[in-house]
Amino acid sequence: MNRAVLLALLVASMSLAGCVAPDDAGPIEVQMTDEQLDALFEEHFQDFVNNSTVTVNDYTTTNENTSNHFNGSSGSGMEYFVVDYVFTEADLTGASAATNRMNNTFTAVHNVYNVSYNNNTAYTYELDCIGYYLVGLATTPVPYWTNSANYMMAWTNQYNSTIADLYQEYAYDTTTRETCDNSYFANGTQASTDLLHIMDITVPAGKAIQCPVSVNNNAIKAWYADEGYYSYARGEEYSSAYLWPGSSYTTVLKQQWDGIHESYCGPIPYGSGSADTTFSFWVEDRGIHPQKTYRLYFVYTLVDVNDHV
Repeated sequence: MNRAVLLALLVASMSLAGCVAPDDAGPIEVQMTDEQLDALFEEHFQDFVNNSTVTVNDYTTTNENTSNHFNGSSGSGMEYFVVDYVFTEADLTGASAATNRMNNTFTAVHNVYNVSYNNNTAYTYELDCIGYYLVGLATTPVPYWTNSANYMMAWTNQYNSTIADLYQEYAYDTTTRETCDNSYFANGTQASTDLLHIMDITVPAGKAIQCPVSVNNNAIKAWYADEGYYSYARGEEYSSAYLWPGSSYTTVLKQQWDGIHESYCGPIPYGSGSADTTFSFWVEDRGIHPQKTYRLYFVYTLVDVNDHV
């Protein structure tokens, strides 16, 4: 605020002690030195602040990556809040960023039959996953699972024929794929139905959470990089025969208030008159693809409540 305006407000809001004049004396002029103005400002500024009103609209969530915005009021005076949270599976599981699998190693066993002794001898090798990325390695690697052409020649030249045979033999082993193939994720037979915790909203005592329209499953959207927009969310593939999002699990948003299963934000308010409560969001593990980005958009309001006595 401009200091001159503030001083005017201060002068207008306090009594001028000792200034008495008849009704017809005309305007009163008060002349002050700079030192007197400074003293007046310092003496009364804090009183001015203490008598001012500051309104803060606040609520709390427990995920620091969540963008929380106060979104104004409707014509009826109802205040709405918006949660706009972009996340990945790693954000929900606490795992670090995905490791480049081409830097991993895997175990392969080579059995050699000895005719003289009529027995097999097992030789165990620790092979580098980078062997599945040799073609084009100096520029843009072409993974073996994308195009296997020239790989037998590359393995033989880089290692030997025994190692080349092992790379080919183990290429489609599930463990090898999970260890070495950056684009491989288990299909639906291994997909977990465990719930992953997305975030919480703390509902303060004396308030209840309420949504004018019940939030449905489409409150979570998935990012489609090629198209450049968020659209219908899909999770892990349950068949490796189709590219995402074909044959993928639906991303279903689960809601829960204060530990009550299957409770959700809708026309019925959930809250407590005397204690803080928690409204939480969950999603099935298989409903979130490990390589995709998702966005939760959620709108709610808080209403006053009292405990029944």
